[in-house]
Amino acid sequence: KATKAGVSGTTSFGYNQGIYSNWVGSFMLNIKKGRFNLIGSYSYNKMRKAVNFTLDRSIDSQVPLNFHQEMQFKPKFNNHLAKIGIVFELNSTSTIGFTLDLNSFRRNRTISDITMISDGYIKTDSIYTTQTDNVKRLNNTAYNAYYTRRFRASGHKIEFNYTLSGFKNFDERFSYNSYSYPDG
Repeated sequence: KATKAGVSGTTSFGYNQGIYSNWVGSFMLNIKKGRFNLIGSYSYNKMRKAVNFTLDRSIDSQVPLNFHQEMQFKPKFNNHLAKIGIVFELNSTSTIGFTLDLNSFRRNRTISDITMISDGYIKTDSIYTTQTDNVKRLNNTAYNAYYTRRFRASGHKIEFNYTLSGFKNFDERFSYNSYSYPDG
């Protein structure tokens, strides 16, 4: 929050390019007039990744087994953050305020996995495949009311806060699994 009267703000934007483009943008606005201070901010993040993962494992036993696994993750993220608040200076040492914070997150991802299982002679015996589609959504809301009193002589302050928050989580997954011989 601003300490001087008037309108102030900031904005930012970031971008990177890999396999996919990713970006983030945000702004903050502050309006202070007399004893009132109005604050607001918003940011958005859009990100997409591609992760390839290879794992080779061997189990040494009477019948040795080898596992060659190749996984591919492709997550997409979208995140919104917003805040709005109002602050009122009761006098030169006391302040009351109220803020509302919102967070909305969504991730969609697909996971493709193939595992080739072979005996100790590296002859593929069977193939295990998995295709997973996953959607995850999180929504958080927080309301905060507060009172602050500063003590000039000691440099200390006392603050009372009341926060009420809500949280919603949704996570849906569908996986298709199959086993087959090398010939299908």
